[in-house]
Formats: sequence, C-alpha cells, structure tokens
Amino acid sequence: PLHAEDRDERYPLIIAGGKSRRFNGADKAMIPLSGKPLLEHILDRISSQVDRIAINRSAALEGYDLEYVADLDDEQCGPIGGLEAAIKWASELEPAPDYLLSVPVDTPHLPLDLVEKLLPAAEKNGAAIAATSSGLQPTISLHRLGHISQSQIQSFKHKAFRKFWAHMNAAEIIFDTESDFTNINSTEDIERYENNRS
Repeated sequence: PLHAEDRDERYPLIIAGGKSRRFNGADKAMIPLSGKPLLEHILDRISSQVDRIAINRSAALEGYDLEYVADLDDEQCGPIGGLEAAIKWASELEPAPDYLLSVPVDTPHLPLDLVEKLLPAAEKNGAAIAATSSGLQPTISLHRLGHISQSQIQSFKHKAFRKFWAHMNAAEIIFDTESDFTNINSTEDIERYENNRS
C-alpha cells in the first residue's frame, strides 16, 4: 500500500447497505463471517490504504468509533445514493480531499493494493472502477472529488450503476484475483467463503 507521505489525501466510504432481505432483515454490516462482522473484514483490508473512514448509514453502530453519512433522501436509490451522500460529506471537509474511495461492506477480501492500482487511472480519467475477468465491480471505485456533479447523479438515480460509470468515462481496472471480489449476499455465500478459506 502507498504510505501517507507519498500520496494525496483520500477518504473512503463503505456502502453498508443497511438491512438485508436475504439475511431476514439483519444489518448486513454486522453479519458474522469467520468469527467477526463483515464490517471488520472491510476495515482490516482498507484501513491501511486510506486516511479517513465513513460509513453510509443513518444509525451508528455500537462499539465502532466511525463517521456516519446518511443518504440525502429516502428514495432508496442504492449505491448511487450512497455515493451522492459521500460526495457531499467529503466536499464539506476541511481541507477537502482530492479523491474519494467507495467500497461495499459485503466484499470482505478486497485487495490490499486497491487504491494503488486504481489511482493512476483516476488521476487520468477522473474516475476508475474495479473489474475482474468475469465483469465490472461498479460499487468499488476511486474518483477525483469535483469530477462528478449533482446533476449527473440525479440523471442516473434510478438506472444501473454501471451505466453511470460508463457515462462518467470511468476507467475499468482489471484485477487478477477473482476471489478478492467475492460478495457475501446469503448464508450460502458465507458457507462457501469459509470453506474456501479453511
């Protein structure tokens, strides 16, 4: 990972997603995986790559000293609603960061060089998203603050997230290790993940 003295400031946003229908309405961030909540897996993988962490959710999590960023409205727009809230939050910080990293809470084994690999393309294109041989990972992105306007987000509020990034000309950065982007969306996913890493 890049050292802080070698990089511009970047602030991540974990898109927690709140309640999960596939987990009977449980809080997805707190779903246990290999003995600890999904959130802690994300913190373990991402903390060394960034300077500040905020979570996109309206309610605080007991026992976690983190910043919380709620969606700006109740439209239930998914990841793009979280991105909108994150941009507003980051823009109001003093000093404002140069870049904003966005990751989901349900991808517990994110690459330890995620920022390092996305950054050159984000510098060139304004935004970069992760991809693997099986497809795009549109909820995993790094973009230059100021590259995305409120009107652009509004235009894609109820459209596929990948279409938004295509519109923003986001570079697609291929990561070789497919398993680093495994999503945990069901109890079956948990069993499969734990069996593969046992």
